[in-house]
Amino acid sequence: MDFLHLVVLAVVQGITEFLPISSSGHLVLVPHLLGWEDQGLIFDISLHFGTLGAVLVYFRRDVAAMFGGLVSLLTGRYRDSGARLVVNLVTATIPVGLAGLAVKDVIESYGRDVLLLAFTSIVFGLLLWYADVLARRRPADVLRTVDDISLPTALMWGVYQAMALVPGVSRSGICVTGGRAMGATRELAGHFGSLMAIPTITLAMLLSLGDISSELNWHNAGSTLLTGAAVSFVCGLIGIKLLVEWCARVGYVPFVVYRIVLGLVLVGLFAL
Repeated sequence: MDFLHLVVLAVVQGITEFLPISSSGHLVLVPHLLGWEDQGLIFDISLHFGTLGAVLVYFRRDVAAMFGGLVSLLTGRYRDSGARLVVNLVTATIPVGLAGLAVKDVIESYGRDVLLLAFTSIVFGLLLWYADVLARRRPADVLRTVDDISLPTALMWGVYQAMALVPGVSRSGICVTGGRAMGATRELAGHFGSLMAIPTITLAMLLSLGDISSELNWHNAGSTLLTGAAVSFVCGLIGIKLLVEWCARVGYVPFVVYRIVLGLVLVGLFAL
């Protein structure tokens, strides 16, 4: 893999992981549209490692609270704010973990289907727009901070997140859609949706350890993987800031339009 190829993919992963436009879909489409050889699972995982680092750094206060929450849980103090956050994130990860184990082979078989990516890009883009429109018609948002999230709400948020196993749905996008549908502010939808990436990406990497150990050659690929992770880390910080701060003010319409246009272009390319 040449340096340009590496940097482009790392930038795409870092930015799109936290924006509602599907990072996995773009990692498939960019090499396909530019005529590059598929970069493979190991490189994709190294990019996700970079974005995992980005969310840990950006939400370092929440991460610190979670470590304190773990101590609270071990000492029986379940009502501590950090403890509730840990329990909610674990609960929200259960649906995607179970669904991932059930459909892992199906995802690997159809995850690079361009027509499927086109369909999910359009449909789930429209769902994001609709959920945001309905949320703005409510008298007031009922979920404003992470402390407002109950265990059933966290579980339902996790069910929404599990839909992102379908290629092109966008983990970030469906988490924001679900959050807005359940009464979360735009800020909280982006905030908690990004925090959900911590256990989800970690779980995905753990499930892929077998593939990594059997194929990875650090002597030949180590520098490539580390460079990709570093670039995706920096771009991931930018992506999170855009989602949590910029989208809270502007909304999601630019991304909805992008998803629809992208889907239509992919349908056209498929037809040709």
